Amino acid sequence: LAHTVNFTGEQYGVPFAFSQDGKTFACALQPGGIRLYDPATWKPANEIKLSAHMDDYVRAIAFLPGGTTLILHHGRDQVERRDIGAEKPTWTIKEDMLALAVAPDGKRVAVSNAKGVSIRSAADGSEERLIPVTPDAESRVAYQVRADALAFSPDGSLLAMTRWDEGDVFVWDVATGSEYRRLVGHPVPDHTRIGETTVTFSADGRWLATGHADRTTRVWEVATGKEALRLIGHDATVSGASFSRDGRTLLTTGGVEVLLWDLRSGSTATTNLDTLWADLASDDAGKAYKAAATLSARDNVPEFLRGKLPPVAAVDPERVAKLVAELDSGRFAVREAAKKALADLGGAAQKALEAGLKKGPSAEGRARIEELLTRLVKPLAGTEAREARAVQALQWSGTAAARAVLKEWAAGAAGARLTEEAKRGVGVME
Repeated sequence: LAHTVNFTGEQYGVPFAFSQDGKTFACALQPGGIRLYDPATWKPANEIKLSAHMDDYVRAIAFLPGGTTLILHHGRDQVERRDIGAEKPTWTIKEDMLALAVAPDGKRVAVSNAKGVSIRSAADGSEERLIPVTPDAESRVAYQVRADALAFSPDGSLLAMTRWDEGDVFVWDVATGSEYRRLVGHPVPDHTRIGETTVTFSADGRWLATGHADRTTRVWEVATGKEALRLIGHDATVSGASFSRDGRTLLTTGGVEVLLWDLRSGSTATTNLDTLWADLASDDAGKAYKAAATLSARDNVPEFLRGKLPPVAAVDPERVAKLVAELDSGRFAVREAAKKALADLGGAAQKALEAGLKKGPSAEGRARIEELLTRLVKPLAGTEAREARAVQALQWSGTAAARAVLKEWAAGAAGARLTEEAKRGVGVME
């Protein structure tokens, strides 16, 4: 225990939040207030009065980058942006809302309302996109807000949601509002408990943890859309979850319990490195997860994986641009060869493909480019996910040798899956 902060009153404290730089701590003064502390001294630094209404409970607190601005949800119908020290909010949204999430870069805010999930500008509160979320037609519960918990991915490109009336977990592309993944595993709740589920991304964006009314926590592999790990131990709805930055542990809350899970504990008894390497390519995400956990504990694994996965060679941008142009060739053999070569390049060809779209290709050429871009966001097969799983093994290992291999991979061709996964791994370890 690092420090205890004592409060007066019966319902002070929750919810609370730290600023990104860790220099300010905010907690609720229920009802109708926020108190700010300096964690260096744990002395009160400021206080925000919201209202004197007895039902104006603070429901969510989030800092924007810089630590001087808060996004607050209080009462049932008010979300506002408030600069610390300001007497009035910069903007206010008034409608019935349930869940709130703020993008890590502070540019967007997501709130759930009766129509669905509203993605808004953090600067002025204006709505940028509405993702419809409709109630189950057979539901007898009158409350129309169904999105129960929200979370942005670390890069802000994805938004995940749990519903209190369904077990499925939804992940959307923020830029388009299209469904990116639907994660199926939690059963449909057999009772109505609103505002008690949870969803959170790992710091590298590779994993998504969800808690639901079935009292389980599930860890999903975002790239494949499959369940990798199921944690059972709570005797109540799992209502909170948070990954450690290195991804080795997960903190969960349910009822009055707080549990800390070692995410590497589910290793396999197999010790043969070639067998574990094969398991990393399994379509069974749980089997691959165990293989990565086992590899992370072996001292000789960095050198082994270096031999299996050399850094992706740099791609000649002129060659890639030529391949994109050949997708519009009048010769079938040329089109097909270009399509295969670009598919093999994967993410390393993404920028060239996007640039090709802007050049106004024929309808057929556009369709081929769009098909290749769509492949980049489809759930990966196990063989395609093996590179990210190898990165995870080294990231969990955390040794100097593992870090050295990750840095070698991160220096590969920009956009390539191995390169980008390694960059995220290095970023989390630093």
